[in-house]
Amino acid sequence: MQSFLTLSAAQLFIAPDGSVPVKMSVSPAHIVETAFGQAAPCAAHLEAAINMVEDSIMATGMRTMPRGTLVSDAPLLHQALLRSQVPTSLSLEQVEQRYQDIAQAAQRLPTVPISEPAPLALASLILVRECLHHLGYTELALV
Repeated sequence: MQSFLTLSAAQLFIAPDGSVPVKMSVSPAHIVETAFGQAAPCAAHLEAAINMVEDSIMATGMRTMPRGTLVSDAPLLHQALLRSQVPTSLSLEQVEQRYQDIAQAAQRLPTVPISEPAPLALASLILVRECLHHLGYTELALV
């Protein structure tokens, strides 16, 4: 099974297994503005962003179930996941590891803002990570 994720700075849609796209109430730009405060994020901002995304996922009415692969061609995800070659597939564990690398750096220096990836790309990574976790996807395919 495959679902397609449409992601830009201003919006995020998921079309589960070819059905009608579901719009999330949060976007990368909204996360940057609200959770990150228009500044380079630090450790506390990451947790605020995760909470926002989890609330947005719950508001869609979509529930956890085996869904297979989430497919996207979003440049922000390529930037966040450091992937220049396409197509490429990443397991949930690989996406999680990329996020954990960033989060651990933020924990070591909690008052130092995160400079890489850029805030919009980081917000995109958080969105996708949470969608993978909470909606039952096992893999992200970047095309």
